[in-house]
Formats: sequence, C-alpha cells, structure tokens
Amino acid sequence: MSAAELPDDIAITTLATLLDLTPRRCRQLVESGIAVPAARGRVRLPETIRALLADARENREAGALTDARAQLVRAKARAAEIELAKREGELIYLTDHDGIVDFIVGRFVTALSALPARIGGKDAFLRRRIEVECDRIRSEIAVAADRAADECRQQMEAQGDE
Repeated sequence: MSAAELPDDIAITTLATLLDLTPRRCRQLVESGIAVPAARGRVRLPETIRALLADARENREAGALTDARAQLVRAKARAAEIELAKREGELIYLTDHDGIVDFIVGRFVTALSALPARIGGKDAFLRRRIEVECDRIRSEIAVAADRAADECRQQMEAQGDE
C-alpha cells in the first residue's frame, strides 16, 4: 500500500483502533502535540505516524540514558559506602588481610612443627606418631586455605560481574 492510498486524515476513534489505544488516550496524544490534529475529532495520518515513531525512538533513547544514569548513581553510592567503611575501620585492604592471615597461620604451623619434640621428647616412636598427626593437620589446613581462597576469588568475580 503506497502513501497515496492512505487517507490524509482519520477520525480519532479510527486511530485508536489502529494503535490499540482508547480514544481518550488518542485525544491526549493530540493535546500533547504528538498526534497532529486535522479537524475536530480527526488527525493528520502521515504526520501523526511520523510523530509517534519519533516519540517512541526518543523515549527508547531516553530510557537507555536513564538506565545508564541510574547505574552510575548506584556505582557512586557503592564507592561512597566502601570509602565510609574504610574510614570507620570496618574494611581493610585485601593485602593487609592476607598478611594478617599469613602471620597467624605461620605462627600456628611453626608451633605445630615444634609439638612432636615438645611432647615426645626422646621417645622416637611417640615423636613419629605426633609428627604424622601434625602433618595431617597441616594438610587439612592447606586444603581449607585453598578452598577459602577459591571461594573468595569466585565471590570477587561475581561482584565484579554485577
């Protein structure tokens, strides 16, 4: 169908039927300047169609811009929350945390390594039994530390995706 086959103007009720809107909503479009009036109760069809398409494009672009602005506001709020948590001592750098954990675990492993000699004394059999148990505990700690590090990495990656 060419533009020549379309009428220049149509009744608001016909426009409402074409657009699946109520006649009242179509009159609101005329009042807002989107639908182009032709005569009482009628609109200019080609101009109205162009105006409706332009309005839809503008609203779509404005919606994307609004989403981007909202995302920026959320990011700024998150940065402010993090900065506040740092100042209030509720948050420490990951490198500081790792240093503290390494220090504590190092002290524990050192004490655990000295345990067989402290308890077993000159009894080689008892010292060996204690060493085996201490080795088992060190292995469990190493496995748990690896799991915790993996979970921490996964959480950080998940937060980075958000």
